[in-house]
Amino acid sequence: MGKNLVRLMQSEGEEATLNCQRDSNNEIIRIFDLEGNVLPLNQRTRCVIWKSQVWYF
Repeated sequence: MGKNLVRLMQSEGEEATLNCQRDSNNEIIRIFDLEGNVLPLNQRTRCVIWKSQVWYF
């Protein structure tokens, strides 16, 4: 998996791979949807809201 990609999983088992931005410690700081928009990110629970659903990374 590339450095600028992140794999997301949904509770129903659906998976997706999206682009992301990482900091100097390789921590994910932004995840982008397919159109390049920044998704709402929760670092504590390691999840994003995408397609009106919660996805975990």
